[in-house]
Amino acid sequence: MWSGNTWAGQAIRQSQYLFPIISVVHLGGLAVLLGAVLILNLRIVGIVMSHQPLPTVAQDFGRWILASFSVMVISGWLMLASEASKCFQSEPFQVKMACLLPALVIQFTVYQVTVRSSKARTWQRLAAMLSLVLWFSVGLAGRAIGYL
Repeated sequence: MWSGNTWAGQAIRQSQYLFPIISVVHLGGLAVLLGAVLILNLRIVGIVMSHQPLPTVAQDFGRWILASFSVMVISGWLMLASEASKCFQSEPFQVKMACLLPALVIQFTVYQVTVRSSKARTWQRLAAMLSLVLWFSVGLAGRAIGYL
Protein backbone atom coordinates (compact mmCIF):
# COMPACT_ATOMS: atom_id res chain seq x y z
CA MET A 1 0.00 0.00 0.00
CA TRP A 2 1.20 3.48 -0.82
CA SER A 3 0.67 4.72 2.75
CA GLY A 4 3.08 2.12 4.07
CA ASN A 5 5.81 3.63 1.92
CA THR A 6 5.43 7.14 3.31
CA TRP A 7 8.06 8.54 5.64
CA ALA A 8 5.55 8.32 8.50
CA GLY A 9 4.73 4.66 7.87
CA GLN A 10 8.39 3.71 7.64
CA ALA A 11 9.36 5.71 10.73
CA ILE A 12 6.59 4.17 12.82
CA ARG A 13 7.45 0.63 11.68
CA GLN A 14 11.13 1.15 12.47
CA SER A 15 10.53 2.64 15.91
CA GLN A 16 9.98 0.56 19.00
CA TYR A 17 8.02 3.32 20.74
CA LEU A 18 6.07 5.31 18.12
CA PHE A 19 3.27 2.82 17.44
CA PRO A 20 2.45 2.27 21.15
CA ILE A 21 2.48 6.04 21.79
CA ILE A 22 0.23 6.72 18.79
CA SER A 23 -2.04 3.87 19.88
CA VAL A 24 -2.43 5.39 23.36
CA VAL A 25 -3.29 8.78 21.82
CA HIS A 26 -5.81 7.07 19.53
CA LEU A 27 -7.41 5.22 22.46
CA GLY A 28 -7.52 8.43 24.49
CA GLY A 29 -9.35 10.10 21.62
CA LEU A 30 -11.72 7.14 21.45
CA ALA A 31 -12.46 7.37 25.17
CA VAL A 32 -13.28 11.09 24.92
CA LEU A 33 -15.32 10.58 21.76
CA LEU A 34 -17.36 7.70 23.17
CA GLY A 35 -17.92 9.54 26.44
CA ALA A 36 -19.18 12.67 24.68
CA VAL A 37 -21.31 10.67 22.23
CA LEU A 38 -22.75 8.64 25.09
CA ILE A 39 -23.75 11.69 27.10
CA LEU A 40 -25.17 13.48 24.06
CA ASN A 41 -27.16 10.43 22.95
CA LEU A 42 -28.45 9.78 26.44
CA ARG A 43 -29.55 13.43 26.56
CA ILE A 44 -31.41 13.01 23.28
CA VAL A 45 -33.13 9.92 24.66
CA GLY A 46 -33.94 11.84 27.84
CA ILE A 47 -32.02 9.75 30.35
CA VAL A 48 -29.45 12.32 31.50
CA MET A 49 -29.25 16.10 31.74
CA SER A 50 -32.92 16.50 30.85
CA HIS A 51 -32.98 19.84 32.68
CA GLN A 52 -30.41 21.20 30.19
CA PRO A 53 -31.58 22.45 26.77
CA LEU A 54 -30.58 19.97 24.08
CA PRO A 55 -28.96 22.61 21.83
CA THR A 56 -26.71 23.70 24.72
CA VAL A 57 -25.66 20.13 25.53
CA ALA A 58 -25.04 19.43 21.85
CA GLN A 59 -22.91 22.54 21.48
CA ASP A 60 -20.85 21.75 24.58
CA PHE A 61 -20.24 18.10 23.75
CA GLY A 62 -20.04 18.72 20.01
CA ARG A 63 -16.73 20.48 20.54
CA TRP A 64 -15.35 17.45 22.38
CA ILE A 65 -16.67 15.12 19.70
CA LEU A 66 -15.06 17.11 16.90
CA ALA A 67 -11.75 17.54 18.73
CA SER A 68 -11.46 13.89 19.73
CA PHE A 69 -12.50 12.73 16.28
CA SER A 70 -9.77 14.94 14.77
CA VAL A 71 -7.19 13.35 17.09
CA MET A 72 -8.43 9.90 16.10
CA VAL A 73 -8.27 10.64 12.36
CA ILE A 74 -4.66 11.77 12.60
CA SER A 75 -3.51 9.00 14.92
CA GLY A 76 -5.55 6.41 13.01
CA TRP A 77 -3.97 7.42 9.73
CA LEU A 78 -0.52 7.13 11.30
CA MET A 79 -1.26 3.64 12.60
CA LEU A 80 -2.77 2.65 9.26
CA ALA A 81 0.29 3.98 7.44
CA SER A 82 2.52 1.74 9.51
CA GLU A 83 0.58 -1.47 8.86
CA ALA A 84 -1.78 -0.87 5.94
CA SER A 85 -1.54 -4.38 4.49
CA LYS A 86 -2.43 -5.96 7.83
CA CYS A 87 -5.37 -3.61 8.36
CA PHE A 88 -6.94 -4.00 4.94
CA GLN A 89 -6.87 -7.78 5.31
CA SER A 90 -8.32 -7.65 8.82
CA GLU A 91 -12.04 -8.39 9.24
CA PRO A 92 -12.30 -6.24 12.39
CA PHE A 93 -10.81 -3.32 10.45
CA GLN A 94 -13.41 -3.81 7.71
CA VAL A 95 -16.19 -3.92 10.32
CA LYS A 96 -14.78 -0.79 11.95
CA MET A 97 -14.79 1.11 8.66
CA ALA A 98 -18.26 -0.21 7.77
CA CYS A 99 -19.63 1.10 11.09
CA LEU A 100 -17.65 4.33 10.97
CA LEU A 101 -19.27 5.67 7.81
CA PRO A 102 -22.90 5.47 9.01
CA ALA A 103 -21.83 6.70 12.47
CA LEU A 104 -20.33 9.80 10.87
CA VAL A 105 -23.37 10.34 8.66
CA ILE A 106 -25.66 10.20 11.69
CA GLN A 107 -23.33 12.37 13.76
CA PHE A 108 -23.04 15.14 11.23
CA THR A 109 -26.50 15.08 9.63
CA VAL A 110 -29.21 13.67 11.88
CA TYR A 111 -27.81 15.44 14.91
CA GLN A 112 -27.94 18.77 13.16
CA VAL A 113 -31.72 18.39 12.92
CA THR A 114 -32.14 16.73 16.31
CA VAL A 115 -30.30 19.27 18.41
CA ARG A 116 -32.13 22.24 16.95
CA SER A 117 -35.32 21.19 18.66
CA SER A 118 -35.70 21.17 22.41
CA LYS A 119 -37.63 17.88 22.37
CA ALA A 120 -36.51 14.71 20.66
CA ARG A 121 -39.07 12.80 18.65
CA THR A 122 -39.22 9.02 18.35
CA TRP A 123 -37.11 8.89 15.17
CA GLN A 124 -34.51 11.10 16.81
CA ARG A 125 -34.35 8.77 19.80
CA LEU A 126 -33.94 5.81 17.46
CA ALA A 127 -31.15 7.65 15.65
CA ALA A 128 -29.46 8.30 19.01
CA MET A 129 -29.63 4.63 19.93
CA LEU A 130 -28.34 3.60 16.49
CA SER A 131 -25.53 6.12 16.88
CA LEU A 132 -24.52 4.54 20.19
CA VAL A 133 -24.52 1.06 18.67
CA LEU A 134 -22.44 2.21 15.70
CA TRP A 135 -19.87 4.21 17.69
CA PHE A 136 -19.38 1.44 20.23
CA SER A 137 -19.08 -1.05 17.35
CA VAL A 138 -16.34 1.15 15.87
CA GLY A 139 -14.51 1.07 19.21
CA LEU A 140 -14.91 -2.66 19.77
CA ALA A 141 -13.94 -3.58 16.22
CA GLY A 142 -10.92 -1.29 16.51
CA ARG A 143 -9.79 -3.08 19.66
CA ALA A 144 -10.23 -6.43 17.90
CA ILE A 145 -7.83 -5.45 15.11
CA GLY A 146 -4.82 -6.16 17.29
CA TYR A 147 -6.10 -9.59 18.31
CA LEU A 148 -7.46 -11.06 15.10
